[in-house]
Amino acid sequence: MATAHAVSSAEIDAIREMLSEIPSVDSIFVNQHHDTFLVTIVLPDKDYETEDRVYGVELELMDKFPNSLFDFNVIALSGRKLTDVVTPSGQVVFYRAA
Repeated sequence: MATAHAVSSAEIDAIREMLSEIPSVDSIFVNQHHDTFLVTIVLPDKDYETEDRVYGVELELMDKFPNSLFDFNVIALSGRKLTDVVTPSGQVVFYRAA
């Protein structure tokens, strides 16, 4: 089951919608400062094909919102807990429950 949170803007809505369509995306954190969006995407395991899809979304967002800046960071858990790998910053905008 996937859950989304109340944080909203056209850019954040697009980030949530586009990335949540990638089945192996576990969660998405967004830290927004004015028109800059720092996005942390959490995957269960290292997967270059999925990373390519994620970074493709980043390029699509740049085209869709030319006045905004996007900085994507992909984290692979590889069996570890999220808190063991990174301290997520920003708001959780998507979480796929196990």
